[in-house]
Amino acid sequence: MKINYSIFVFVFVLISGLSNAQSTSNWKGLYLGSPDGTNALNGIEVYYTITTCNSNDVILLSMTNHNAYTVKAGWQDFVMSTANNKLSSTTVQDSVTILPKTTLAGDCTNNTVQLVLKLTDFGILKEDFKEFMVSKFDFIILH
Repeated sequence: MKINYSIFVFVFVLISGLSNAQSTSNWKGLYLGSPDGTNALNGIEVYYTITTCNSNDVILLSMTNHNAYTVKAGWQDFVMSTANNKLSSTTVQDSVTILPKTTLAGDCTNNTVQLVLKLTDFGILKEDFKEFMVSKFDFIILH
């Protein structure tokens, strides 16, 4: 019985290690221009992480609406390279609708394409990536 338990623990640890791309420990707060310098603005909190989806290096975004109302959040995204070059995406400004007290997060299933950004759309490789940033982050209240 002890051997079966050891095998179970080994398999569990192995699977946990393989799924670390979605782990919250890899997510970084995204500065939104708030006066307090945090990753929250008027009840909206945003994080990002870098991972690989379907052989593509991507930025995944996670947005939480702590408000009691639905919002439509909009932003223009760009990345900073290790050479400190600001690179804009080839796509137009992104936006998503977030229900009250919920989190929307990009993942490799393409459930919300606005929250899965390919590094190639910025013309950059993963090894040259330094930081993901947004400008013009704002939202409107939806009724």
